[in-house]
Amino acid sequence: MKRLLIISVALNAILLAALLSRTRATNNTTEPQTPTPIAKIIIPLPPQPPPPTHAKSTDINSWLPDLRAAGVPNKILANVVIADFENRWDARERNLQKQFDAGDLDASAITRAEDERVAEREQTLRNALGEEGFREWDKENTLRDLNLDNLNLSAAETDSLYQLRKTLMQTQRDLQTASHEGKIDDADLSRKLSALQTQYDTQVHALLGDDRYAQMNVSPDPTTADLRRKTINLHPTDDELTALTAAQKQWNDQRAALDHQLESAQITPEQHDAQMQALDSARDQACQRALGANTFAQFERSQDPNYQAMKHFSTAWQLTDDDIDYLYSTLQYYKTSVASYQQQLQTLQNQGQPVDWTNVQKSISQFSGQIDQTLQNYLGDERFKKLEQNNILTLGN
Repeated sequence: MKRLLIISVALNAILLAALLSRTRATNNTTEPQTPTPIAKIIIPLPPQPPPPTHAKSTDINSWLPDLRAAGVPNKILANVVIADFENRWDARERNLQKQFDAGDLDASAITRAEDERVAEREQTLRNALGEEGFREWDKENTLRDLNLDNLNLSAAETDSLYQLRKTLMQTQRDLQTASHEGKIDDADLSRKLSALQTQYDTQVHALLGDDRYAQMNVSPDPTTADLRRKTINLHPTDDELTALTAAQKQWNDQRAALDHQLESAQITPEQHDAQMQALDSARDQACQRALGANTFAQFERSQDPNYQAMKHFSTAWQLTDDDIDYLYSTLQYYKTSVASYQQQLQTLQNQGQPVDWTNVQKSISQFSGQIDQTLQNYLGDERFKKLEQNNILTLGN
């Protein structure tokens, strides 16, 4: 056994020696191989990023050159500058208000802050627009509320008017500031402001002359303007509009006189109401004569708030056009009946006959209940309740 082990070891040694000898021979005889060249591959580098730049400043002044270069008019530039200024001032104003609410500032501090705001805003605009640009913008802004469209002012006259108005406004601010600082009292302030306005009016009158000065101070008559708006869809003629205006102005004067009589206890509230009904009736008759019966009926209907509401909410309230016409006619019948009844009684009282106004009011209340029941029967409970909740069926009693 031991002999077999020795023989096995010897054989393994011989095999190992032969293997090593063969390996050396192979290494000595094999010619070195030239490595296959690798094709040169050029990989382009990514483009270099642009040098870092800082974000555009949020300061409006940094944008103004670009806006001017783009041809933006001064008027728009001024609006941008003002919006930016007011936005920045708003934070300061809120802080001042908080201090005032907390009792840390008094009212004079708020007034001074407002004066500062006006001055700073003007200086900001001057810096942004330049003196010439600011003057042109400020001229238009200062004269905007004057009625100059048809005066045909020359450039020189416009400049003179601008200077007069600027002087007026600046002196008014100076006087107000002096008052806030306690340098002049309220009586002196009122007197000086009145004298200043008189001086300004005299100077403007001299600049424009009688005709143009009068034309500048003419403003639309508010009564005529109101009636023009109310009848815009009826297209009244000038004569019709003139007649409507006269009727409305007469009603305004008579109502003012009647209200004064009530305030001074010359008439009772019942008498006031009855006479107001008579005034309403007289005005309506004058308007009807001016427009004609059909057009006046359209006018009355279009101005009635209940009619307007019913038309607007017809879907929500489930009202047809016939429903609206019926409801409007019924409500008008009630109003005219009550007005006629009160007017007749007032006439009797004026003739010296006694009138029991308490019983009169009871009778009107009973009539109101009858009208309510009629409308409820027509509409049904649901629609009646809906209109009643929206004060459409209020009969005023």
